Amino acid sequence: MIKKSISFRLGLINIRSLNTGQDELVAAVNNYRLDVLAINETWLKNDQTGLAPAIPGYVFKHKARKTGSRGGGVGFYYKKGLRIRVLPHPTSDLEQMWVELHLPGTARLAIGTAYRPESVSVDTAIENLSSSLDTFSSYDSIYILTDFNVNINNKGASSTSALTTFLFQRNLYQLVNEPTRVTDNTSSQIDLVITDTPAICSGIYVYHNPKLSDHAMVVAELKMNKPQRSPQYIYKRILGNIDMNSFNNDLISLDWESVNKMTTLDARVNRFNELINTLFDVHAPMRKICINSNKPHPWITDNIKIMMRLRDSALRRARASGEDSHFDYYKSLRNYTSGALEREKKAYFTFYINNNKNKPKQMWHHLKQICTTNNVDQSLIPDHLMNPC
Repeated sequence: MIKKSISFRLGLINIRSLNTGQDELVAAVNNYRLDVLAINETWLKNDQTGLAPAIPGYVFKHKARKTGSRGGGVGFYYKKGLRIRVLPHPTSDLEQMWVELHLPGTARLAIGTAYRPESVSVDTAIENLSSSLDTFSSYDSIYILTDFNVNINNKGASSTSALTTFLFQRNLYQLVNEPTRVTDNTSSQIDLVITDTPAICSGIYVYHNPKLSDHAMVVAELKMNKPQRSPQYIYKRILGNIDMNSFNNDLISLDWESVNKMTTLDARVNRFNELINTLFDVHAPMRKICINSNKPHPWITDNIKIMMRLRDSALRRARASGEDSHFDYYKSLRNYTSGALEREKKAYFTFYINNNKNKPKQMWHHLKQICTTNNVDQSLIPDHLMNPC
């Protein structure tokens, strides 16, 4: 059964490499309750999807820079259970990725992310984006989450004029209204949310976190119903709680002679299975267990999340006021938060390893789960040997 709740949240961040700030990314996705997160500048190649951090409860899809050169790359994280599929689009120099989203009781959405490398002219990028929009014209709503490398606040620039003219001509609206990349000396608004249906957007939020990226995370909140995954259950026997003395006594007392009395091999196997199942039904009965498919990051505790929120709030206040005392307070919180996160991670692994050093198989299975990156479907068998003659 699908439960409904309001407020669907789209996010965008130019991460400038998914190999850094992974704990911060996991915490941000959790704190901002994102349903879909567009990523620009993943810096991953086609065969490196598995190097992206695995965010609990999310699927990762990626498209590398087609030239194979360093940098670039776009992708999406989206919640498991969402009806999403990757859409083809016209080949272009503009780095793009598009997905189709179905939500309960709503029309179809085309959600795209685009990154314009500086080697691609604004005019070429606009033409590429226009071709994609023509392809998705049948969709009822389009949202584009993009770093076009155009400072929309620089009204006198020809690139800004070209982009705003294009948006006007296509009846598109740019919703972000504050700087998204702020340094000590510059402030620019280059991370954009563009749509043809602004009425369904109830809010735009810009979250700055230099520990994650020098670009802010931009979040668009949409007035749309979204599905929540129903709990999934399995049935299993808990073998670790068996009283072995009692188990062995009952094992010996089973009517094993009845197995030999069966006249066929199949009957003997069936009788043997009946006896074993009866034994385990007594000592380890089947139990209904709710599956949690998320791979946790247990060192990101509730206290760490609170410290991160306080740190980010202090940064917003410091940038709004410009006062040195506010920046000093932010820097102190930043340092405390980084130190606390490292201590929590070290304490977790030290405790877990010390308490499981005599169970190496169990220990490494657990560590692989919590430290894993996204699984990559890669075969060690060459393609030309996959099909038998």
